[in-house]
Amino acid sequence: MSTNVKAYRLLHEIDKRLRKDLSLAAHLPARDVLEVALHALHKKRTKEELDRLWHLNYLRHDLMNFETISPAQIHFLKEVRSMLFEENNHLTRNSLEETTYV
Repeated sequence: MSTNVKAYRLLHEIDKRLRKDLSLAAHLPARDVLEVALHALHKKRTKEELDRLWHLNYLRHDLMNFETISPAQIHFLKEVRSMLFEENNHLTRNSLEETTYV
C-alpha cells in the first residue's frame, strides 16, 4: 500500500506542475490536462515520451480503483517526472550539441 501512496504523490506532483506550466484551471480533469500537455509538447518530445505521458491516464485509473501499484510503476512515474521537468537540462544539452569545438 505504501507504493500506492508514493504513486498518488507522484501523479499529484506531475499534475500540479503541468497545470502550473500550462496555466490550466484547477477544475479541469486530469485526463484533459494530459491531452493539453500532449498537444503542447508534440513538437518538443519524441513519440515514446508522449506515449509515456499518456500512460499516466492508465496508472491514475488503476490507482483510483485501488489496484496495487508495483515498484516498477513507481520507477516509471519517476522517469516521466524527470523527463517532464528536466527542461533546463534539455536546453543546456541542446546548446552544447550545437556548439562546435575547434
